[in-house]
Order: sequence, then structure tokens, then C-alpha cells
Amino acid sequence: MAQTVIMSRKGQITIPKAMRNNLSSSIMEISVTNQGILLHSIEDVGGCLGGQVAKVSYEEARKSAWAKVAHENK
Repeated sequence: MAQTVIMSRKGQITIPKAMRNNLSSSIMEISVTNQGILLHSIEDVGGCLGGQVAKVSYEEARKSAWAKVAHENK
């Protein structure tokens, strides 16, 4: 099933509802191939992003952000 869509100025497209209903997940992998762009739904990321995010409390993140702003505006 192929359908024409329009890309916005921000590079966004809307996947038609009939196609979205056939996807197994809302997590998508995108890649560029010789034929164009391939969009592939992914069932589970299996925690692969867990190591990318530092676990800090809200207060720690807030203090760190304010310290950074204060340092940059000296």
C-alpha cells in the first residue's frame, strides 16, 4: 500500500490512519536506503536507552541547571 503525503517545513509527515492502524508500535526506526527512506516499527527497545540517561532527582537537576546558568553569565 503506497500513499502520497506532504512533508512540513519542519520535516514532519503524518502517517495516514489506515497505515498507523497496521503498525505494531509507535516506536519507529528510520533509515535512508538507495530507494529512499525506510520507516520500520519496533516492538520493544528493551532498555537500550537506559545507559544514556543520568538518574538524578529533580532538585539535583534544578541546582545543576542554575549553577550552569550562573557560570555562563559571569
